[in-house]
Amino acid sequence: MSIRAQILNLLRDIQKRLGVSYLFIAHDLAAVAHMSHTIAVMYLGKIVEVGEATDVALEPKHPYTKALFAAALPIDFDRPRRTLPSRARFRARSIHPAAAGSTRAVPTSWSSARPKKPPLRPEAGRLVACHLY
Repeated sequence: MSIRAQILNLLRDIQKRLGVSYLFIAHDLAAVAHMSHTIAVMYLGKIVEVGEATDVALEPKHPYTKALFAAALPIDFDRPRRTLPSRARFRARSIHPAAAGSTRAVPTSWSSARPKKPPLRPEAGRLVACHLY
């Protein structure tokens, strides 16, 4: 077992034994999913999705969260992993340009009425900052 895995398991044991909480900040998504009860994903300094760790890891809602987990190494969960908004921060990388504030091929209901920055809103038991929801 690697030193990193031993440290993460030790932190989980301490958490269970002492009832402490951690704010675990990392780019290693497998470690984040393993250590966390709740995951908050940030893009350009703003939270774009918050939810229960297994839900966010296995069924991400925000396009950036989807891209992160799609690019990450597999996570050892029992369920298989499922494999991006406005002048939203993720707009340039979104596969949904109409929802992201582009005027090309935008349904009338999405045109200029779209706010520039999507707020965090409830969606399927978590918070997501994306015009798709």
